[in-house]
Amino acid sequence: STVFCPRRFDGWSCWEPTLAGTVAENWCPKFVLGFDPRRLAYRTCHENGSWFVHPHSGREWSNYTNCIDTEDMQLRRLVNDIYIGGYTVSFLTLIISLCIFHSFRTLKCTRIRIHIHLFTSLALSCLFWIVWYKFVVEDPDVLNANTGWCVGLHILLHYLMLVNYFWMFCEGLHLHLVLVIVFIKDIVAMRWFVTIGWILPMVLVSLYALVRNTQPLDTEHCWMNESHAMWLLTIPVCFSLVASLVFLINVVRVLLTKLSSTSPHPAPLGLRKATRATLILIPLFGLQHILLPFRPEKGCSLERYYQIGAALLISLQGLCVSCLFCFANHDVIFAVQCYLSRFFPDLVTHPFLESNGGQPATQSRDVVRTRGHLAVAVAIVAILLIESSRPSLLLSNLHFTARWMRDQRHRWNVLARWYPSLYAADKQLPAASGANICANNETFALFDRPCGKSCGTYGQICPYVRHSGCVCTRGHVRNESGHCIHYTDCTKTLDDVEFLH
Repeated sequence: STVFCPRRFDGWSCWEPTLAGTVAENWCPKFVLGFDPRRLAYRTCHENGSWFVHPHSGREWSNYTNCIDTEDMQLRRLVNDIYIGGYTVSFLTLIISLCIFHSFRTLKCTRIRIHIHLFTSLALSCLFWIVWYKFVVEDPDVLNANTGWCVGLHILLHYLMLVNYFWMFCEGLHLHLVLVIVFIKDIVAMRWFVTIGWILPMVLVSLYALVRNTQPLDTEHCWMNESHAMWLLTIPVCFSLVASLVFLINVVRVLLTKLSSTSPHPAPLGLRKATRATLILIPLFGLQHILLPFRPEKGCSLERYYQIGAALLISLQGLCVSCLFCFANHDVIFAVQCYLSRFFPDLVTHPFLESNGGQPATQSRDVVRTRGHLAVAVAIVAILLIESSRPSLLLSNLHFTARWMRDQRHRWNVLARWYPSLYAADKQLPAASGANICANNETFALFDRPCGKSCGTYGQICPYVRHSGCVCTRGHVRNESGHCIHYTDCTKTLDDVEFLH
């Protein structure tokens, strides 16, 4: 009678009864990472009707060595090395940026606080992704063991991923609020930002973990397999990216509108400014991730370039935002120059003083006036448009706006009566400085009052004026006794987007 080897399932493939003395063939499983499903696996059936037994393990053995795609394995190792190297560089630059932000008291505005939260989330994400690629992806035994710390690391990484996206959303939301609402309490705004950036992702990831834990097939290999529960995280991420894109379009629109009214040649200048603003804000808002879903088909010649490009794009985001919003930030450069000028006055000139004669740098009052008036106009129009859908509140909004403008004028008049020397100094500028300029880094105050820093809270003014040639350096203001004192969080209106200029 004919002898057959019995049917066997080796954990990957099912082998049908095979005639003794022959070699069975089976397609390589496509669900195994690194296998090419277009290749064949082999299993030897002996003359006595028994399957081949491996001499080292003493068990029946199927030959899957031909299934291994060596080129794909080399590519995956290269991509893993790129991720580890990119995350390491990003982590180091983010830590340096955070040290800089915490070292200077002048870097304490709301915009910088949001940067600190974003940079912290990116640094933590980089650190734990390095751990993931070094101790999980490169070690198959850890994946097969499916230990608790590995699953916990998976959940932590997805939490930090959501935190990154939501803080990038908060960056765009803050810039949008500054342009549209202008006057907003920073304490209230930061509370909402912290809730959105840290607490909301915790709720979503907890829900994701609970749902996925109820599906046994999705809880293997450190939860690396695809799962429908990922939609609980994918939908909020997509929403944040779409909202960030809307914020970017609005920022560019406002920038073009402002430049068209202040520049004698608005077309080329506006195009350059808009392009620069777009390129700067894309990594801050995380909009480069919009390109990642457009992945070439597996086996396509472009897949290799996509994998390498995606690894560079994702892992080096921390380096990019550190360079753009810390190392190249004009506030950071100013603070560092001021600090170095104390110890090396001969080598580093104080940035507030120009090289020709030590006179303070100046800027056009018309440009600053346009900036302040644009901010107020945008705020008033936004309030009316948002509430115009409810006619019962429209008249009350008009009344509130008129009352607010009247109160602002009253506060200016009171301050002018209490401290006349502060406002008289604006008319005593040296002739060489001109009569229609504000000192460097000043903003033109509301209602054509003297130069000063305008804050978000009603009536609060940070005077910034000259007295007999004496000036306060940037980051300080003159109090009622004439002394220069430090101010904190005293920038509003369009000052928060000065980096776009």
